[in-house]
Amino acid sequence: MLYSDFVHEEIHRIILSVLSDKYSYSDMVILVRGNDFGADIARNLLKKGIPTVSAESLLLSNNKEVNFLIACLSYLADNQNSISCAVILNFVAEKCNLAKEEIFAYSKNNAQFKQFLRDYQFDFEPNRLFKQNLYERVEQLLQIFDLTHDANPFILAFLDIVADFIKSANKTETQFLNYWKENESKFSLSNPKGINAITVMTIHQSKGLEFPIVIYPHKKSSNNMGEKWVDLEQPIGNLSTTILRVKDMETTLYDDLYKQEQQSMLIDDLNVDYVAFTRAKDRLYFIAKEGDKRGEAVKNFLTEKNIVPSQNESAIYYCMGDPQPLQTATEHVTPKENCLEKYVSKPLAAHLATTKHERFWEKD
Repeated sequence: MLYSDFVHEEIHRIILSVLSDKYSYSDMVILVRGNDFGADIARNLLKKGIPTVSAESLLLSNNKEVNFLIACLSYLADNQNSISCAVILNFVAEKCNLAKEEIFAYSKNNAQFKQFLRDYQFDFEPNRLFKQNLYERVEQLLQIFDLTHDANPFILAFLDIVADFIKSANKTETQFLNYWKENESKFSLSNPKGINAITVMTIHQSKGLEFPIVIYPHKKSSNNMGEKWVDLEQPIGNLSTTILRVKDMETTLYDDLYKQEQQSMLIDDLNVDYVAFTRAKDRLYFIAKEGDKRGEAVKNFLTEKNIVPSQNESAIYYCMGDPQPLQTATEHVTPKENCLEKYVSKPLAAHLATTKHERFWEKD
């Protein structure tokens, strides 16, 4: 079994055990060393139907509705973009409970594509949208595709980005799409409070915070020790210094430098682990691969404390202390005053009125 698969299984087992002791999802945090490892864990939990909040899940570019709006803008910029058509059709298929395999043929014919949307009462008329500025077009798309029935925070954040983008000038879809492509990895919601979900975050982000339950799946750092400039014992021509990979310095003339760097990395690792080990208020669950130096150190410590492990086919378990269930289950309710129940939007034309009556005009 791969270590990542083992971690997924153990985390799931721990979560179910903690829930049975009357804790909530929001009482738990999973601490990781790197975003990639955290994103992998978060994706696995979401597949299992476990509510999870992570840096990746808060990215606007990972939200289905935002990607749909980007596809609409891409189509407006280039109506021959069959990929954008396919994304729009896929969204409509889900919204109208249609068989997806039957509708993707419409993405290859622009006239049929627009007729298909009209047939399902989506008034998507590019010529009309072109009469509005970029922000108004996005708002109109929300109206056309009925995306205003709830206050989706991702959509609201996306509207803010569009509004900020057009402040300096009335810019086009193409300019915005280029801007989005360059910056989409930076656009994210702030970590929401009051949501009953497990949080996945890096150890660095957890500094100064406390959590009832901490799950720390240890993964050896992929740090390759980097490179260092060194003085050559025998210069090569006019070259008296060069740059070497630190990991290649072991058992060479630069072995002392290698040991210094190794010691520095060890101290950094200990500092990171110290932060992870001191975030828990009630329970800390530590997961490590057999042979992992940090795991072996923890195991040796527990053995010295005469902690007797239990074992199954895939893992050895140590338990220090006496975990007790909560007397009453924790309740987490999102404050109503901080919630929008519905996104309120009306087409700009609904706010405008014209008249020919002479009393509204000045006379010479």
